[in-house]
Amino acid sequence: MGQREKQKKSRKVGIIVAHPDDEILWTGASILIHPEWECFIYTLCRRHEEIGKALLSLWGSREIQTKEMWLFAYEDGQGAYYPHAERNAHRTFFLPKLVWERKYHILTDIYGFSYNSWETQTAPNVDPYDGG
Repeated sequence: MGQREKQKKSRKVGIIVAHPDDEILWTGASILIHPEWECFIYTLCRRHEEIGKALLSLWGSREIQTKEMWLFAYEDGQGAYYPHAERNAHRTFFLPKLVWERKYHILTDIYGFSYNSWETQTAPNVDPYDGG
C-alpha cells in the first residue's frame, strides 16, 4: 500500500452535530462515500447556530485542536424554505444515486422518519462545507 492510500485510510474525523439524526442528514454523503474514515460522532442537542459559533470560538482559542475544521454550508433563507447547499461552499461531496438511496433508507427504515417528513423531504444528495 502506498503512502497516499495509507494516509487516506488512517483519517480520523470528529462530527459534531446539533441533533441525533443530523449526522446522516447533513454529513451522510461524507460518511457513506468515505468508509475508510474513522468517525466519532458527538450530538450536543442544541440549536445549529449555537454549535457553529461555539466550535469556531473554541477552535480560535485553541481549546479544540485540529488541523482542519469544516462547518456545514447549508442555507435556508432563515427557515423560509428547505435547506440547500451554499453555492460557494469550500468543499462539496456529492452522493451517487445508489449511495443516496442508502442514506434515504437509513432515514426511513432505521431512524423511522416517514416518507413525507421534513427530514426525508430535505435529505440532500450533497454535503457542502466551509473551512479548511
